[in-house]
Amino acid sequence: MPAGRAGAVARARLRSRPRGWRATYVRDRRRAWYRVLLSSRVAILALAFLIGVVLTSVLAPLLAPADPQVANPAVRLRGPSAEHWLGTDDLGRDVLSRLLYGGRISLLVGTCVTVVAVAVGAVLGLLAGYFTWLDGLLMRLLDGVMAFPGVLLAIAIVVGLGPGVDTVVIALALVYTPVVARLIRSTTLVIKRMPYVEAARCVGLSNGAILWRYVLANSVSPLIVQATFIVAYAILAEASLSFLGASVNPEVPTWGNMLRDGQRLLSRAWWVALVPGTMLFLTVFALNILGDLLRDALDPRSQERREDAVVK
Repeated sequence: MPAGRAGAVARARLRSRPRGWRATYVRDRRRAWYRVLLSSRVAILALAFLIGVVLTSVLAPLLAPADPQVANPAVRLRGPSAEHWLGTDDLGRDVLSRLLYGGRISLLVGTCVTVVAVAVGAVLGLLAGYFTWLDGLLMRLLDGVMAFPGVLLAIAIVVGLGPGVDTVVIALALVYTPVVARLIRSTTLVIKRMPYVEAARCVGLSNGAILWRYVLANSVSPLIVQATFIVAYAILAEASLSFLGASVNPEVPTWGNMLRDGQRLLSRAWWVALVPGTMLFLTVFALNILGDLLRDALDPRSQERREDAVVK
């Protein structure tokens, strides 16, 4: 078929779609997400817990009963009581106050790492998957980054650039960017061969418009699911770096710093390590549950496979 006639046929197909079809599709998909998420009590509990963690961390200056960095040797290693709900550590600092302020660092790092990794990884994945001549170069560079163990690479970057929240964000974003890039590349390789992308080319849309309106728009679902898991992994990785002393200043309260300080006090003051460890576990667990349920809500085939397994 000649190019002019093919373009005319593609334009006719696009005009033949009923008005408001895109809004109707988005509304139906949104209803499906809400139905899957709200039908599970576990999802509701996980979402409520995460909202509570975010609110208490943001409102830490108002909720904390004491300054998290002020030492009071007179009350050191006091157990949970009415005065100190979660006890005190070996320097007499209130564990509840340090827990609330520590959540701010963990959530900040997890969110910033996810935003940077998703933004950079999505761009690299789109370019590598859509433009064949860039695929080999970009993928080999990302494979080289993925060849290093994530924690060791992050430690090396932090040691080279110096400790700090911004350094930890850069280090962890570099670790998780290849994961996002490979995911988006795989979806791009499939989507760019779809008939509607070919029709868009025939109509005369530029490569940038096709990548934005069609390829990226149809890659949002797996990207959201992957972002949920990256938040959990980043929070856990930041705690690991803090535990190893390769994150922020040891005096700054983070869940990883609290675990490091409490691991040598387990026989005398178990609460110093148990409280941040439990909070870290519950937060990562809730994020993983939410990610699994989002995957079911955004991928109808996953839900169908589960329903078929139940029937069988």
